[in-house]
Amino acid sequence: MRRWIIALVAVFSVGVAFGDDNSVRTFDREFAIAPGSELQVALKVGELRVETADVDSVLVEVEARCRAGSEPKCFQRLEKLGAELTVTGSQSAVSITGVSKRYHRMDVEVRVVVPKSSPLSVTMYAGELSVAGDGQDLEVRLKYGDVTVHQPLASTQSVLADANFGDAQIYAPLGDADSRRPWLVGSRVTWDEGEGDARVTVNLSAGDATVHLD
Repeated sequence: MRRWIIALVAVFSVGVAFGDDNSVRTFDREFAIAPGSELQVALKVGELRVETADVDSVLVEVEARCRAGSEPKCFQRLEKLGAELTVTGSQSAVSITGVSKRYHRMDVEVRVVVPKSSPLSVTMYAGELSVAGDGQDLEVRLKYGDVTVHQPLASTQSVLADANFGDAQIYAPLGDADSRRPWLVGSRVTWDEGEGDARVTVNLSAGDATVHLD
């Protein structure tokens, strides 16, 4: 799976920055959410890293880069990138706006830090996704790409990892994972040996899905 161009920005910086040639843009946002509310994080295309911490808000870092030789249209797209929070009842959704799954001249990396008290859902269309949980329920959906999940063993009750086309694996120091290939081209793995409360579900259309219970 091809790697996306990466550069990190500080979590607590505020504002927007462009490179000298206007081909790179970085920005960050912070959103307050109700303690324990369900949280969804969404990015269409790019590289997304979701981390869990003892915080009471959602911290978002974004870097986007136009590839060499890009037309002015790419620089205009950089300017339109943003991050927004939508609240519906007890559910909060953070999404990166202005990213198109049909435009391929811009590389995007996003880092999101979420409260450990929030049940978490992460969705992407295509790219590379990593999620570091801290004992909350996790639901991950990726259409095309690779996904890696880390979750504490002591907090987890069960795991389902399903790749329609590709490989799915669960690494757990205790108990056995039940692995199946119902259609020969995909992989479905389940694990239900945990003594915790959290449930982890990973669904992937094409690519590799890996869950580590640490």
